[in-house]
Amino acid sequence: MAEKKVNIKLIALLALIGLFAAMIAAPWVYRVTSQLDLTKAFIFRKVFNRVFLVSEVLVFLIFWKKLGIEIPYKVYYKRQHIKNEFGSWIIVAVLTIAFMTVLQYLAGFRHYQERSWSYILSKSAIALLSSFVVAFMEETIFRGLLFSSFKTRFRSMYSALFTSLIFASLHIFSLDHFLKSIKVAQANFVGTDPLAGFYHMALFLRPICDWQVIVPGFIGLFVCSLMLCGLTMKTGSLWPAIATHCGWVFTIKVTGRIWPYDKEAAAATGLQWLLGEKFVATGVLGWVIVVIETAYVVGLIGYSVFLTLKFICSKMSIDGCYRAADILGNISYYLGVKKRAIAIDNIRHAFPEKSGEEVRRIAKASFRNLMRVAIGVLIMPRLIKRVPSGFETMHVDRVSKAHAMGSGGIVYFTAHYGNWETQSWTSTLLGGDFTAVGRPFRNKLIYRHIAAIRVKIGLKLVSKKDALRPLIRALRKGGEIGLVADQYAGKGGVPTVFMGRVCSTTGAAAALARMTHCPIVPAFCRELPDHHFQAYVYEPFFVAETDDAEKDIREATQRAMSCLEQEIRRAPENYLWAHRKWRKSYTKLHPEIKEQ
Repeated sequence: MAEKKVNIKLIALLALIGLFAAMIAAPWVYRVTSQLDLTKAFIFRKVFNRVFLVSEVLVFLIFWKKLGIEIPYKVYYKRQHIKNEFGSWIIVAVLTIAFMTVLQYLAGFRHYQERSWSYILSKSAIALLSSFVVAFMEETIFRGLLFSSFKTRFRSMYSALFTSLIFASLHIFSLDHFLKSIKVAQANFVGTDPLAGFYHMALFLRPICDWQVIVPGFIGLFVCSLMLCGLTMKTGSLWPAIATHCGWVFTIKVTGRIWPYDKEAAAATGLQWLLGEKFVATGVLGWVIVVIETAYVVGLIGYSVFLTLKFICSKMSIDGCYRAADILGNISYYLGVKKRAIAIDNIRHAFPEKSGEEVRRIAKASFRNLMRVAIGVLIMPRLIKRVPSGFETMHVDRVSKAHAMGSGGIVYFTAHYGNWETQSWTSTLLGGDFTAVGRPFRNKLIYRHIAAIRVKIGLKLVSKKDALRPLIRALRKGGEIGLVADQYAGKGGVPTVFMGRVCSTTGAAAALARMTHCPIVPAFCRELPDHHFQAYVYEPFFVAETDDAEKDIREATQRAMSCLEQEIRRAPENYLWAHRKWRKSYTKLHPEIKEQ
């Protein structure tokens, strides 16, 4: 279903209505807040900012149905992202601002003001709460509402730019240190005057003519917003952006209490352009740090490393590339402590008869194999030229047999064994019409690059997220599809016994084969000496079609996994052992299945 396009002009009109409502309501709200002990210290500017935010939210809530906006809030606020990424990004944000604050302190911008621990803790608690509320509300509005709305009309990059322009334009007025002329001018009118909101907006617009006042803060806010948009795009959640926003605001508030900013001392150094002023993102160094973080978030740094490695490999011989892959595999084995422990534990359970030394040898070889697969992707165009003369398919007659068995289509079942990237070439080398399911990398730039290479060699790629219909269509036309189906499939996966233990496996291959009446063909590819490859094709088989579909799919998936086990026992060093395929939590769900 096509995504419904949002009326951007209506959003702009409602934003202006919200602003007009705030200008009218702010003086009356100020009359109330100035009488309350808790808020009487608030100046009119702060009251106006909060009234403006609330009025905008209310206007959009009232006209929500007319806007026709459908924002995936269930996805944006998914609790899984709180556990996985909230803490890490709030730490990154705190460290970023803390680093800049330390530099300002060393440069003489700030001075230490001794505070009691009770004062620090109480102010920190209040700052954390207020920072979270502000971050939650603003990210919901800017990344949840605006950014998502723009994406229905424009590409993600343009949507991020438009959102950041609005974010920076509105937030520039909160940088009171830059707009100090507003503070002075505010003394000339009374906040309770019914026209105070209109006077206030006129004061806001006055400094726009002074680019030296506006530009530093605007650039800082703009790049910060780009990073938050990048986080939302990358994770598909608002929690990382909320965490980062909260960490920035919290650290600015807390450090300002303990290390107050000294305007005169900072001006005397002449380094404000570099280190920023009260709001550290307004200096050139702050811009650079946030830009680097943004480049990391959107994958530019990883993509640059990928292109650099690809360039280096292009200048090396294929033999040299694989020697380098072996070295990198050995290094990753020793540095990847967690993954190494998983691999060794898996191998020990799969081969209890093997000695500790033999288990470690297999684990290290598995890491080298993984690096060979990765390097193979980098040199894929050159490697393909060598493949036809060094490619051997065992039992190739089984492919023709599989085509003749059913409606013409074939469901290949393969795994992270040997060189699974090369396995996808098998069908294209034999002249088949092959469609592969691609699982996008977290770095979309690298994935697009690799996907383009795969398509160039004749593969048809479909995304895992929207794979069902294209795969069914390909099978019904007599084509071939390939599924790398050996990894942990979650609690809803099909229970299978693999290497003597119960595990969760996706039943997608069996379900597709049953639905389209096509046979399953387990096939795996190993690397031979001199960078030749051997694809081993197992006997094709149909999925039973009884009244118990769940049982049929489970039995077919088990048969395919048994073929994989047979292949692994032939050459265990070719399997990707550093994956948590077997999990105790899943085993407990199926106590009826006996392990071997």
